Formats: sequence, structure tokens, C-alpha cells
Amino acid sequence: MSWVNRISRTGVADPAGLLAHPDNWRIHPEHQQQVMEGVLSDLGWIQHVVVSERSGRIVDGHLRVMLAKASGQSSVPVVYVDLDPADEAKALASFDSVAALADLDADALMRALASFDSVDGHLDVFFADLAREASDAIDAVSESPGESSGSTASRKRIQRGEDTVKVVLSVPQVETVERALRATGNMNRGSAPEDICRDYLKAKGQHDAGAKDRTAAQLARAAAAVADAA
Repeated sequence: MSWVNRISRTGVADPAGLLAHPDNWRIHPEHQQQVMEGVLSDLGWIQHVVVSERSGRIVDGHLRVMLAKASGQSSVPVVYVDLDPADEAKALASFDSVAALADLDADALMRALASFDSVDGHLDVFFADLAREASDAIDAVSESPGESSGSTASRKRIQRGEDTVKVVLSVPQVETVERALRATGNMNRGSAPEDICRDYLKAKGQHDAGAKDRTAAQLARAAAAVADAA
């Protein structure tokens, strides 16, 4: 079965004339906005905004369009796709969600990050955060008997995400957690939530100072409790 090409045309458009999709489910916190603005300022446009030809609504690229409007950009690159309402919904649900399924090859990420000089502002902090997370993943594997950080076995262990838990938050909870993350002063967004959870558990008298780590599930429950209590 051949794959249908839904792309009808490409071009440029005034961001002020592009319509946000009413069913867009992505929430863009301040930290993400700052990083994306850094990417656009440093690299420029390297990807089209995706717009439905039939409805004129944005299917992918809401944040980029929002930032373009705020910074006074006169045009943005657009790819128009021929989608009916049902397929628009499928595209909205799958963009980013499919990308989030990708596994981490920490060694490859470290090589990529080491291949360019540092940049200014929020983007530099973001890259440093990525480097710390990749380094933590490699260190975790190197501590496992019989595995080296570059081995196939170690990559599979990192990629399977055996020690990770995803927490789903509502919009009000995201805003609360964002403020808490910034308050920690920890720019590593992988470990900052753990700092918050440990402080919360300690305040509740449930923190064992002699224990090296609590399980990811315990920390996830604590994170939910922090968000609910705020």
C-alpha cells in the first residue's frame, strides 16, 4: 500500500493571519517558550508550520506562530496539507506524541552536544540540562555490573526507560509545578522534580535520610500530591 501525499503546497504566510486550532491540546509553559525562542533566534526557521488547507487552522507549530507574532515577524514558512476534520484531529493527536516515543541514546546525544560551541541565554541552559541528563543516564549504566556505557546492552537499558515514570498534569497543575521547578534553582529539569518531592516528603515526616533513593513510583505519587496541595 502506497502512502498518500497530503501536502498540497508550501509557501510563506503572515503569522497574524494563521488560525490556532481550537482543539490544540499542547500547553506551552514559559520555560519551553524561552527555549523555542532561543532555537529560532539561533538557527532560524528549519521546519514549516503545518496548516490545514481546508480549514486554514494550524495543525502543528502553534508555539512558533505565537512567538512569531510576539516578536513582530512578518512571515513564517508554511506547508499546507489536505485534511478533513477527522484527519486534522488525528494529526493533532499524533504530532509530538509520536516523537515522545523515541528512546534515548545517551552516547549519541553527548557527541552531538559536544560538536558545537555554547550559545547564549536560555538555549545554552537547555543544552546544559540535556548534557546532564545524558551524563546521568550513562553513569547509571556504568554502575551496572558487566555493562559499559557504550555497549549494546547499556543502550537498550537506557532506551527501555526501565526506571522512568511519566506524570500527567492538568493545566493548573502545570503552572504550579513550573513555579516550583524555578524555585528550586536546579536547572536540570530531570532532577528538580525529585528535589521538590524529597522536600515534600521530608516536610511530611516520610523522608528517610539514610535511604539513597525512593522508587520512581513513590516520587511520582509525591509529585501529584504536591500539585494537588498547591
